[in-house]
Amino acid sequence: MSRYRKGTQLQSKLAAPGTRIETTINAFLDAQERMGRSPRYLEKLRSYLIGGGKRTAWTPLLPWSIGRVDALASLDRSQVEAYLSQASKATRLVYAKVCMISGLFLTWCVSEDELPALPCLIPRPKRLRAEIRVFVRAEVLRLRDIVRQENVRDWAIFLLLLDTGIRASELCGLHVADIRWDRGEVLIRPEISKNRRPRVILLSGSLSALRKYRILRGDSHEDSAFFLSFYSTPVVSGGKSQMVRRATKALCLSRSALTRVGLYQLVAKWGRLAGITEARCSPHTFRHFFATEYLRNGRNIVVLQRILGHSRLDVTERYLRVVAADLTHSQKHFSPANAFASRNPRYELLERVPPSR
Repeated sequence: MSRYRKGTQLQSKLAAPGTRIETTINAFLDAQERMGRSPRYLEKLRSYLIGGGKRTAWTPLLPWSIGRVDALASLDRSQVEAYLSQASKATRLVYAKVCMISGLFLTWCVSEDELPALPCLIPRPKRLRAEIRVFVRAEVLRLRDIVRQENVRDWAIFLLLLDTGIRASELCGLHVADIRWDRGEVLIRPEISKNRRPRVILLSGSLSALRKYRILRGDSHEDSAFFLSFYSTPVVSGGKSQMVRRATKALCLSRSALTRVGLYQLVAKWGRLAGITEARCSPHTFRHFFATEYLRNGRNIVVLQRILGHSRLDVTERYLRVVAADLTHSQKHFSPANAFASRNPRYELLERVPPSR
């Protein structure tokens, strides 16, 4: 039984109008779980609709969370508008999430005949896209020199991040069987994919390092985690003036999987040792670097969308703004007007060739 049912077997159609609104929210979360939503996504929905968790301090209270509304049928337009007005005083990001989740929940209530219609039109404000900060190649070279002094596992993680642009959660969720050694590819299962869609990414420069780590790691069950954590987390001790590395050249691997927090701490350690301050040193910055280098090399953006696992192309197009200067130079260099203005012999030769019948 789902943990969102609160120990009660819920029916798809609830008894209106006396149904408590929290019961309706639990039914909504249960429906989202059946759709295959990730646990992190469900916790985010719950924190916005009911409260609790990390978002209690900065999320405006819902009308029903302070006793003004007890049943869903009592929810009217003035209460929803007052709540949205209160949420608009927060940051733009919070307001956008409140509008999105409230609209998703109330729309579901209408589709399930819990409400005859939406109490009011809920706006969908556009989220402000933050500037993408990407590593420059000199910073990646410094990171390479640092990671090479570590151990086989860290070197394999470093090259895999550069080779595939994989997400942190996907890397930590990889199983032994997900790496297809004979084909030179890695499978991202729907269980660990953000949009719950499987995809296959070809391996190139990281395949040799992954093989070496696999040998030192030892054989295990195919369903076990591929990247394991250390018994003691490798950290950097001392301040910026006296930075001392705690070497982790020996593979003191445990049997537990490397977590997202552990991966972020590991990459942040690399950044501190390499002295990177302009860009945030995180696994997602490696993902940005992979995408921008892929476009700089003249590759197809649609193929990049599939490699990164984006559901929409406009998300992938953000990287075009990062490489805009390179694209402008490319257009200036390869413009057809340059060839015709200089009377390129190749075009003149084509004019002399009679058309085929």
